Amino acid sequence: MSDFLTKIQTILDKGGFVASYKLALLLSLVRLAEDSESTLLTYEIAEEYLALYSRQVAPFQGTVLKQNSGKQSAIINTIAAARAEGVTPADKAAWHKLVKKVEQTVKVMPLWRLQTIGKVKDEFLYENVGKGSSITLKPGVAASLRKHRVEITRMVQQAWTQYVCRFNNLDDSEAVAAFLFAA
Repeated sequence: MSDFLTKIQTILDKGGFVASYKLALLLSLVRLAEDSESTLLTYEIAEEYLALYSRQVAPFQGTVLKQNSGKQSAIINTIAAARAEGVTPADKAAWHKLVKKVEQTVKVMPLWRLQTIGKVKDEFLYENVGKGSSITLKPGVAASLRKHRVEITRMVQQAWTQYVCRFNNLDDSEAVAAFLFAA
């Protein structure tokens, strides 16, 4: 396993997850690296979060799956409320407002915490400046994300499935994975 994949695996194994946000961030970075070499806007990341979480708002076996170790995640609640109000990408103003709300959560929660394991920061993906509306991937990171896209996606989806199964007391990880990541 490459050093890059080992660092990703370390985040997955020891990242101290209290919500699935860091997992969504990793998948968002992989997806966005397809079209960018360095600068990723937090608005674009929020759009990826909406794509990742939108199907997860639907009930699984009669209940919306918890994505947080405490109360339901803010992003799930935000998307559920927007869906109940009928917000769609066709309603550009309402959709923009939804993306901006998700963006605020992304900026506060996972963006500046992703690369911290315990109290140790390993800023191998991007500089952890703690604020702002964009991140700049370090040289070679976009290429590494593209090169290892399949492996990283598989690792993150597996970790996300295990996380959701654990916090929802579910045993059927195949059914959960199919629900979480169905195309």
